[in-house]
Amino acid sequence: MKNILGPILGFRSCTATKWNCCVLHVFQDLTGAPPALKWKQGSASKTTAGARIYTHGNSEVWVYEIPAAVEATESTVTYQLTDGTGAATFTVPSKGTAPRMAYCSCNGFSDPKIVRDIANPIDRWEHLATQHAAQPFHLLLMGGDQVYADQMWVNVPELEEWANKSRYYQTRSGFTQAMETHARQHYFDLYVVNWRRPGPAEMLASIPTVMMWDDHDITDGWGSHPDNLQLFNQKLRGGGVLPGLFTVAKEFFEVFQLRVAPGTERPETITPGGDNLTSLHRFGSIALLVLDLRSERTRNQIIADESWAHIAAALNALPAEGSVKHLLVMSSIPVVYPNGGVLNGLASLIPWDPVSDPQDDLIDHWSDSRHHSERERFVRLLFGVAQEKSIRVTLLTGDVHIAGQGIIESDRNQNVPRNSNVITQLIASGIVHPPSGGPILLNALNLLAGSSQEIYRGVEGWLVQFWPNGPYLLPKRNWLSLVPIESNSLRAQWHAESMDVTLTKDIGPCVN
Repeated sequence: MKNILGPILGFRSCTATKWNCCVLHVFQDLTGAPPALKWKQGSASKTTAGARIYTHGNSEVWVYEIPAAVEATESTVTYQLTDGTGAATFTVPSKGTAPRMAYCSCNGFSDPKIVRDIANPIDRWEHLATQHAAQPFHLLLMGGDQVYADQMWVNVPELEEWANKSRYYQTRSGFTQAMETHARQHYFDLYVVNWRRPGPAEMLASIPTVMMWDDHDITDGWGSHPDNLQLFNQKLRGGGVLPGLFTVAKEFFEVFQLRVAPGTERPETITPGGDNLTSLHRFGSIALLVLDLRSERTRNQIIADESWAHIAAALNALPAEGSVKHLLVMSSIPVVYPNGGVLNGLASLIPWDPVSDPQDDLIDHWSDSRHHSERERFVRLLFGVAQEKSIRVTLLTGDVHIAGQGIIESDRNQNVPRNSNVITQLIASGIVHPPSGGPILLNALNLLAGSSQEIYRGVEGWLVQFWPNGPYLLPKRNWLSLVPIESNSLRAQWHAESMDVTLTKDIGPCVN
């Protein structure tokens, strides 16, 4: 038996007395049952058997549950397999306190040639490890592009051939058995190879993770390509090439990022019975909404109506007595970002292919004209929850390979709790991927960023400069920490490479 990946530590849920986590391992050439997992918290030692959630060839994915106790003081859990391998520790917050959190996105490269220009690809992971050693984080929120599937279009000959064909051919081609076999191997190797690299491997074993996918976990621009290519076609095998790829990618996303057997419905999922995988968590005074912006995405839709109804119901069910002070919303795509209307018009003149289509990155954005009404629905929902329940709302976003911050502000109703008419947006991206597009594009984005956007009447959004006369968008690899401070506030700090200062934003609660 070989342990080819793990431990990967995941967060399940928590109560006033339990901090429920899990540990994922991938074993190869396993004969009989795998080792059990032994874990210790304080003087209590326990051993638990794992559950097999997936098999791929001669490899098996096993998950072990750790129902750690929430104690009066912060505590440490140590764990390892009974064969002595996979030893690691994690920290559980004390009873009644908000967790210390780190947020990151874009853990990889869209093109392997990019790595040639980077002295240390895992620099930001090493920096996170240093900060974690000084004061442990309780949660690691990963907001999309945990892996990059882009090389599939080069490494899988059948897919490369399909991508180079005409649109006519592409829309009439099924997802062949060879494509499916090689795609499964590609996604499996992608997770195993990328997550066992030094740097991310240590942190993924030491901080329980909450993950949500974005396009590169599937294929670049998934959901924003033409409908006749990405919508299911019952006449074609697998529904078509892109739908076939999505099905395979979703299996591996559920196994590795959600750590469940494919098709398993998790208790924290708030969109039951459907395709959307949005979830809602509670950590004492903090609620975390983890939005799935890819499973139901088309060029004209981000989330389906039925799923929006479930999301609204879950948020409206949050307690109104003030026990929840902050609602953090993981939206892989920024809600406020420079409007790409002019760029999109130019990009539409360029022939499409599934690898380098310049339109998909623009259509992805909430600010694209196709998504304006849905963005309004989303923002209206957040303001309604904030003002009715006196909860401060903060957006955690990524995708764009830069650091940034923004504000959405409403002047429609002044008779509301202070801070409930303001939504703060934090952009942290990428922890590995460098800024894209070069200085000309970045300068153009910074010029566009200076303008406000009307979300709907009486509600505007805009980006904020990091310092007076400074940039709106900071082109440096980065990750974000979110730490509770006095007076029920959160301190957000961007940890950007090659900077002497840490950029800070304090987010206070609503005040009645």
